[in-house]
Amino acid sequence: MTPDRVLAEVSSLLEQAGIPYMVTGSFASSMLGIPRSTRDLDMVISPAENQIEALIQAFDDNVWYIDPFVVRDAALHRSMFNVVHLDSGWKVDLIYRKERPWSREEFSRRRAVEIAGVSVMFLRAEDSILSKLEWVRQGGSLRQLEDAGAVLDMQGDSLDFAYLERWAKELGVEDLLAKIRA
Repeated sequence: MTPDRVLAEVSSLLEQAGIPYMVTGSFASSMLGIPRSTRDLDMVISPAENQIEALIQAFDDNVWYIDPFVVRDAALHRSMFNVVHLDSGWKVDLIYRKERPWSREEFSRRRAVEIAGVSVMFLRAEDSILSKLEWVRQGGSLRQLEDAGAVLDMQGDSLDFAYLERWAKELGVEDLLAKIRA
């Protein structure tokens, strides 16, 4: 199964369970910037507390590996868990949306993109850049900086630079934004 197909399937399962989500990470930045291979898919989710069991039930354990205990623990700690497509081995990291102003703003700006014939919710280019810069600041690899720069280069003048600058300052990544803009 291709990453596009896995992403379309997970998106459909989340939609059917009523779980808001958005694609983020390297898969998203590859679509917005320069394509590169990635080993997994990342999605931010924002289920209500009463949707956790529906989230677990959405993934058929004959098709997906999912650990209900880890899902519930991640919900309590607003962290992440993963599901693995058993036939293909593709791993999807599902990350609970953080409760902070930028994370709420980023999530509210998501937009639909058609992937493998399915409408899939993606973060916007500016938020991909900011997310990658934040990962660099938290000790991520320079590959994240390259991804952010590629999105900036490919999206160019279509970016909302006032938004980028405002949130870069708030997130403490102004210097990294200046670096990729130079």
